[in-house]
Amino acid sequence: MKPLKLAIANKNYSSWSMRPWVLLTQAGIAFEEIQLKFSDAGKVEGIEPYSPTRQVPVLIVDGEPVWDSLAICEAVAELFPDKNLWPADARARQIARSICAEMHTGFRNLRGAMPVNIRASLPGKGMSPAVLDVIGGQVQVLFASVPGIVKQKPDLLRPIAMAEMKRSALLPDLPTINESGLPGFAVANWAGLLGPAGLDPKIVKKLHDEVIAIIATAEMKERIKTLGYDLIESSPEEFAKELKSDIERWGPVAKRAGVSVN
Repeated sequence: MKPLKLAIANKNYSSWSMRPWVLLTQAGIAFEEIQLKFSDAGKVEGIEPYSPTRQVPVLIVDGEPVWDSLAICEAVAELFPDKNLWPADARARQIARSICAEMHTGFRNLRGAMPVNIRASLPGKGMSPAVLDVIGGQVQVLFASVPGIVKQKPDLLRPIAMAEMKRSALLPDLPTINESGLPGFAVANWAGLLGPAGLDPKIVKKLHDEVIAIIATAEMKERIKTLGYDLIESSPEEFAKELKSDIERWGPVAKRAGVSVN
């Protein structure tokens, strides 16, 4: 069998595309990803050579297309029986197929009733206005800091999951995305003290020692905890290493997504 090819659209917008992509990725099945784009008219650009329906996703198996996300999952299960993508027990398999088919059939209506536009750009707004936009229905989903949402009433705003690797002390019952089914997912929201390049090391040490002394006080520790932050007493060298790691991790992501400063 030739290597599989999977034609999908924007990962941050096409939920149908993500279904087989997640399945293949989590099952450790090698495939070539062909990422296409939605046009301003909502059509998938360049889809014609891959899909007879002109819709995504499409799995290319030995040069032939398999379309519709649930059909793709069934095809993959047949091609790789050793991956045990369906339950081994016959009755459990019947139930699993019934649930998947029911969810799959009704998802178009669900998405129509609850649209989410993750491609939307709303520059110039801070956290507080953004939270109010979610409450008011102008924005459907928001990655927010804990301090920005912790005081909101549950009937106005519902937290879904923590993006960091561990739970928040202010929201101990809120699971992390890592716990919720996406292993390894972690996006930390941190704050640090920076100075101009080439700053005298003696000044750096003096500032560091003074800041550490301040945040070590009981009053400041309690204040930081109330704001929803975890205290990290790192050295300048450790902070520089962490900053370098973040740039290496998120730089390529920003470049691929065409992120720019507004």
